[in-house]
Amino acid sequence: MNKLGLYIHIPFCRQKCQYCAFYSSRPRPQDISRYVKAVVRQLDSYDEDLQDYHIDTVYFGGGTPSLLSEGDMAQLMDAIRRYPLSEHAEITCECNPDSATENKLLSYASLGINRISIGMQSGQQDELRALGRLHTHEKTAACVAACKQAGIENISLDLLLSIPHQTPDSLMDSLQKAVDLHPAHLSVYGLKIEEKTPFFLDPPPMPDEDTEWEAYQNTFAFLESMGYNQYEISNAAKPGFESRHNNKYWKRDETLGLGPAAHSFFKGRRFYQEADTAAFMQGNKNIVQEPPLTARDILEETVMLGLRLKEGVDVTPLSPSPQTISFLEQLEKEAYCTYHKGVLSLTRKGFFLSNTIITSLLNLI
Repeated sequence: MNKLGLYIHIPFCRQKCQYCAFYSSRPRPQDISRYVKAVVRQLDSYDEDLQDYHIDTVYFGGGTPSLLSEGDMAQLMDAIRRYPLSEHAEITCECNPDSATENKLLSYASLGINRISIGMQSGQQDELRALGRLHTHEKTAACVAACKQAGIENISLDLLLSIPHQTPDSLMDSLQKAVDLHPAHLSVYGLKIEEKTPFFLDPPPMPDEDTEWEAYQNTFAFLESMGYNQYEISNAAKPGFESRHNNKYWKRDETLGLGPAAHSFFKGRRFYQEADTAAFMQGNKNIVQEPPLTARDILEETVMLGLRLKEGVDVTPLSPSPQTISFLEQLEKEAYCTYHKGVLSLTRKGFFLSNTIITSLLNLI
């Protein structure tokens, strides 16, 4: 059987963060229960297709999936288990520290959720306040403790770089607070100013590129010193705790997304659900099919996504020209990559400038 990653988008938040461009809104009474029923209907609409697959990862993303009650989550997990689900599936739920209660986490664990991704973002109260976050670091620590009490040891923490008010010292303090909680995995992203966010309308001061590089370099050097392997541009993990679901995106494995704004790569096609929660709850699928992938599309995806990973990409099948090989050798000489036996891997320095490097490489292929 083919393996499949299942993504379920939960488009609800108590409050929109200043920087967040993900599709979400504040739920009205009964919205969540109506939404859960709509997700189940959409999942069941793929009944025949799913018989050919073995679901080996499930990811509840958002929004704020931890707003789902124990009963809501039970409905979703019951629906998923009607289809072939791997005995050792990785089942992740994103949680905000202010909405993931001890009882809820105990219930989630009993339903089979075995990985929790917590939006810590920072260990500093002034930085959290500037981001529009509702929690404190004490709540993050309590959430981690509640996960472990529930028997969930595979815990990931999200943090941000380039936050308003962040200094080199406050960043290192946040990182130390994060590793002191002993998570299995950490995701660290640079703050980006996205359109249609409060920060876009009223931008905070942003650091220059040299300052951003110093923060990025210091972050992952510190995490490496604490036993976390940087396996992707923005992710580090203890051995064996890399995100299996996210690896599917980077390796172009098949994934099926449910809910508004959810994207899929399923049966050789890419498609997505329009971002309209009201229409979705009324039963309108509104699936947008993307154009069929050409050979060039597949090549570009393979390079762009594969170079996000430390393991890199075998470029031998691309038949690189002498000009391309010269470009790669120059990158290696300047410590932006390693290029050995046809396998191209970016270094940490290369990760930081990956967009520029990948664009230049694709222009040569």
